[in-house]
Amino acid sequence: MVTTEAVLPDRQVERRLGIVTAEVAIGLNLFKDVFTVARDIVGGRSETIQNAFSEAKETVLEEMQSEAHDLGANAIIAIDFKYSEISSGRSMLLMVGVGTAVRLRSVDANTTTNE
Repeated sequence: MVTTEAVLPDRQVERRLGIVTAEVAIGLNLFKDVFTVARDIVGGRSETIQNAFSEAKETVLEEMQSEAHDLGANAIIAIDFKYSEISSGRSMLLMVGVGTAVRLRSVDANTTTNE
């Protein structure tokens, strides 16, 4: 289980195992950036940027889940994403994810879940 919620009404935190993080930097293709600039001028959504954000988020989540699994967690709670653009001659997107790896116990069954 991965969630941005810090409190889960139907679950109980059996044990907090630590903070998990992941960072992803993705370069944006200069050719595609030209279309992004044009889109900024005329308005509308940039599919290039949206795809980069989506790819970065999925990679961050996968890395956080791997780290949490290594700690023995069955969930990550209170996940937060931060992002910024790095422009040092070329456009890059930096996304960072942070969350708390926990071992959850189901409140109803009072047994540890294996999610």
